[in-house]
Amino acid sequence: WVLNVAGGLFTVFFLTMLTRTIPVEDYATWVLIVRYVGYFSIPAVVYSYWLPRNISRGFNTARTALYAALAMGAVSVPAYLAVTRLVSRSLEEPWAPVAIASAILFLEYLNAFLTSLSYGYSPKIFGWGQFAFKAFQALSGFALVAFLLLGLTGAVLAVLVGRAALVAVMGYMNRGMIMASRYQPEVLRSWLTCSWIPLLGSLTCLVYWLDILIVAFIFNDTLPIAYYGAAMAILALPLFATSIANVLYPKILAGKGMDEIREAAWLTLLFSVPFTLFFIIYAEPIVALLGPAFLPAAWPLRAFGVSTVFQLLAGVAVVTYMGMERSDITTATPEVVMRSVFFKNNMVGLAANIFYIATLFALSGMALGPIGFTTAWGIVMAASNLITLSLLVFYLKRDFRLAFPVMPVIKDLGRLVLPSIPLIAVAYFWPTLPVQSTGLMLGTLVLNAVIFGAVYIPLLAVVSKKYRESRVFSINALRDILKKPSR
Repeated sequence: WVLNVAGGLFTVFFLTMLTRTIPVEDYATWVLIVRYVGYFSIPAVVYSYWLPRNISRGFNTARTALYAALAMGAVSVPAYLAVTRLVSRSLEEPWAPVAIASAILFLEYLNAFLTSLSYGYSPKIFGWGQFAFKAFQALSGFALVAFLLLGLTGAVLAVLVGRAALVAVMGYMNRGMIMASRYQPEVLRSWLTCSWIPLLGSLTCLVYWLDILIVAFIFNDTLPIAYYGAAMAILALPLFATSIANVLYPKILAGKGMDEIREAAWLTLLFSVPFTLFFIIYAEPIVALLGPAFLPAAWPLRAFGVSTVFQLLAGVAVVTYMGMERSDITTATPEVVMRSVFFKNNMVGLAANIFYIATLFALSGMALGPIGFTTAWGIVMAASNLITLSLLVFYLKRDFRLAFPVMPVIKDLGRLVLPSIPLIAVAYFWPTLPVQSTGLMLGTLVLNAVIFGAVYIPLLAVVSKKYRESRVFSINALRDILKKPSR
């Protein structure tokens, strides 16, 4: 998490530079290109789904997954080029940056392999990889976009450089696990035989990812896509809290960590809600950093911020539910698979995403302006994440008699929000007005962040016993780390 936050500083730099250098329409195209890559990287789940389960249980299938990644990446690139050529013509997008992104697609298959491998035995490797990605993306983006003025093409090349750095760092750190494995064709055959299971899960993602295309073709305006992209980029900081739930997954797979579900939910909220509250309170000056064209994204940022909290909580429930599966699905009969955790989780995701896309489709046909539509988009996404969370809480109770800590989570959420009320009142009566100068706006936001922390943290310590316990534990753990070994 610490590495992700550090990398987030590079992301803020890259995002600010990008939005202030290229037109808002080009930024919307950049968001679309990122989504295109996501569409065509879906087959990676054939190996990334099973690999962390194998690794966490002591079955090293790393080399098998590596060969699968290389083969699938090579096949996906020409398919991507053929389809995106048609789509980019329809949307009148420049072809060069879309075509360059095919190299990012190939690296994405290797990224999926290395990420799933890391999650199986050492999730911190993922943190180092993400830090390298964000750092190299930001530095190369400054050279290509701000200095050489390559615009949208430079932005895509910066992502490519960042992805290459990620693969290099994670590949080096995982080299021991890869070298210790061997290619096992029978394992790959079992993955392919049962590939419909993870691909069904990817179908839910594919349905979810139709949102941007619906907006582009039905709403027929790219401004909401740009506002959405800006909001989600800013909210990447609280979304880093997903790494907490990912650490919980191998423990539950190994039959441990059941008593840590409550703690994982608390830490997820602790490392996301304060950031989200800050973004909600100071939304206008934050989006002003991105440039005057993004000032209308303030209310969409607030709506997507609420959605982010529900998404993170749903992520803890997903990890808990998925980790409860004890059977080997690769050798199970179709009847057993249909009753498995994997299948039910996919159905939950599919139901929530169908609601999301159907509602968004209906909104696209309404006479809403770009600001109102994008804000409503965030509210619909929040409702979809809440549906996912509610259904998973139900299935955990029904299938495993495991009560997800709903009431403690609600109380923790209330205690985390309570200290922000005085800050919300102050911001309402004495708002921080956006200014043209980036340096002045950034300095004002830093001052607001200091004031926010100086007020919020002491109040949180007063209202939350859980926070006080976590603070004492963290201080003691830090002392243990820094303490010199006795001679």
